[in-house]
Amino acid sequence: MKSLRSIFLLSFAFVLWGFISCNKHYKAQQTRYIDYRVSAQDSSETSIVFNKTIEPYRNKLEKEMNEIIGVASFEMVKASPEGGLGNWIADMTQVQGQKYYNKPVDFGLCNQGGIRLPSFPKGTITVGKIFELLPFDNFLTVVLLDKNQVIQLFDYMAQKGVGLYLKELSTLLLIIKLQKLQ
Repeated sequence: MKSLRSIFLLSFAFVLWGFISCNKHYKAQQTRYIDYRVSAQDSSETSIVFNKTIEPYRNKLEKEMNEIIGVASFEMVKASPEGGLGNWIADMTQVQGQKYYNKPVDFGLCNQGGIRLPSFPKGTITVGKIFELLPFDNFLTVVLLDKNQVIQLFDYMAQKGVGLYLKELSTLLLIIKLQKLQ
């Protein structure tokens, strides 16, 4: 009797599993794409209404993005293995880390892959240009490392070499030969 009950429960479980696992897969039969381009110069009724709707937001955003926050005394270029632009960003992470945490920060570090402009021109620096340079929601993190962990970090950087793993450093110069920290 017990084995008959076990067989029944097992059979029921397989049938139930079959019903649950049989999901319908839907496939689009037709797609349609319509491109609506809207510009400030477009005089169509749709564009006029759209531009009038977003004008207060556009004006506020342009004001914020055009705010001058600094001046670059020379052009900074993104280069590998090291460039002025990446060094500047790493320096700023160090400075801002010290300001925010009100503690000394030994060095700043940034990933070249997150830098989205090939260069930063000499002249005024605006909030908008910073968003073009670093368009992601970046976070400033200060990490407490002991001497061995710092050496391990730098060894890792040396081994990875160029590419996505290359980092820019502030206040430090790493000498790397044949993927080994010297």
